[in-house]
Amino acid sequence: MATLSALYVATEDKERLIDALRAHAADAGGGAVETGRLDDDAAFYDDDFFDSFANRPHSFAVGVQEPHWVTVHVGAFEGVGELADALSAQLEVRVVVGQGQTTSEAWRVSVHEKRQTLRHVEFADGDWAVQEGTPFAFESQPLGTNIAEPGYEPFYDFGFDEAMAYCNELGFQLWSDRQPEGGWVWIRGGAAGAPPGGGDAGGAESAGGAPRSWWRRLLGG
Repeated sequence: MATLSALYVATEDKERLIDALRAHAADAGGGAVETGRLDDDAAFYDDDFFDSFANRPHSFAVGVQEPHWVTVHVGAFEGVGELADALSAQLEVRVVVGQGQTTSEAWRVSVHEKRQTLRHVEFADGDWAVQEGTPFAFESQPLGTNIAEPGYEPFYDFGFDEAMAYCNELGFQLWSDRQPEGGWVWIRGGAAGAPPGGGDAGGAESAGGAPRSWWRRLLGG
């Protein structure tokens, strides 16, 4: 099983974005904020970094994988859209949320500008969970790929390939394996100890509560 929860921020100013994320980590996680560097992304979704039950993300890994965009791996599923709204207004940039899980083929892409969600598509459990906002000009109608056999009623799927193609149209590569120059900058609020994957500090405390979203069901929460 492979999991993705990330922001794609259309900016050339990575340091300003890092400052904004540090402030958010301090507010969401409480206490001091840790920062450091990682050479690769192998530890982004282990227990030291990712808290599947957090209501607000407070762990991030920031890197430039391609021109004009900064990738931010986020250590939570909940609250990422709200964070994208806030960053889009604070930094006056476009922010795209990309989330998914390969095994269950559940995907979310949402586009945020000026604290507004321009478009939000979310496909899970073989059906559309969300289609909100005005479709972009590049979108097919209906959205997705018809996987029904000839002669049968059309059935439109939105899986990994479709999510990748959608984000390519937005101008960036979803789930790139390119390592950023200078490595990743990790940011974590409210948890002391080793960097992700580097020790036994463990993850931030879970917010608990009942499952509310498709990703919690998929992760067994």
